[in-house]
This record gives sequence, C-alpha cells and structure tokens, in this order.
Amino acid sequence: VKEKVLEIARKIHRSRVPRLFIETLGGFRVIRGDTVMREDGWDRIQPKQLLKAIVSYGTKNVPKEALVDQLWPAARPKAAESNFKTTLQRLRKSLEPKIDKDFSSSYIHLKDNVVSIDAELCQVDVDRFLLLLRNGEKKEKAGEVKETLLAYNDAIEMYKGDFLPEEFHIPWADGKREELRGR
Repeated sequence: VKEKVLEIARKIHRSRVPRLFIETLGGFRVIRGDTVMREDGWDRIQPKQLLKAIVSYGTKNVPKEALVDQLWPAARPKAAESNFKTTLQRLRKSLEPKIDKDFSSSYIHLKDNVVSIDAELCQVDVDRFLLLLRNGEKKEKAGEVKETLLAYNDAIEMYKGDFLPEEFHIPWADGKREELRGR
C-alpha cells in the first residue's frame, strides 16, 4: 500500500513539474515551461557545460566516466569525481530550483553510473531532429513520397543552425556538430 501511495504521489509531482525544451541547434537555450532560462539562472558555467555534454552524447544512458573525462580531463580521479557530483547537483538545482527531496531531480537522472535526461519531461531539439530524419528514411524506403517529403521538411525546419555553435573549440561538441551537419 505504501508503495502505491508513493507512486501516486510521484505521478502527481511529475504532472506539476514544468516541461523543459532544450535547444542546441543554432544556439543553446533552455525553456522551462514557457520561460527562457536566463544566464543568471545557472549556478556557474560548469552545470551548463555538463548539460551540453550530456546532450552531445545522446541524452540517455551517457556513461558518467565519459562526461568526467571530457569536462575534467586533467583532474585526478577523486577531484574529478567530486567535481562531477558538485556540478551535477548544481545542474539539477539550476533546472529545478525547488527540487522535492522525496523525489530527487525530475529532469536529470544518475543510475548505475549513467546519466540520462528525462525523456517524458524534457524535449531536446536534436532528438526530435534525428527522429524526423529516421521517419523520413523509413517512409522513403517504403516508397511513400509525400510522407517522406513531409518528414524531411519538418527536419529541415527543426535544424536552425549548427549544434552548439558557441562551443566551436570543444571536441565533444565538434564531433556531434559534424555528424548533425552531415545528416
């Protein structure tokens, strides 16, 4: 009974959390509900960098070690681990200033050393862009010309510019940028 009550409470809590839209194509910005996050809403620069790195690695099941290696390459292992934990907490707090202590972060999950962005509460433009391309490819293989054109046109509309153009000197962003540009 207690587990059922907790599950119902979790569902109620999640229904009240504003949705996030994370834009990376043509520039980075996060929209919480209907409000664009301002620069002063971020607890330092590192949490924003961590979010960008998570998105560049695919938004779900991102190995924590990959993020640590990219963001703190010169740090000793204990220091890098501490930096990651602190930065993850700051990212969660930046995205969700009033985190419910009973449910933890609604948007960013860490389980078994992998990081994921909650797909139900967060929409990421890159994920949507890639889904539209896959749909277009599937329709093209099926010979559905009109549906193919619609899917590809929607993908073109979604692509507002290069992936994280402000991060032109960071290898993990460069790789994703080239991949998306090629698509």
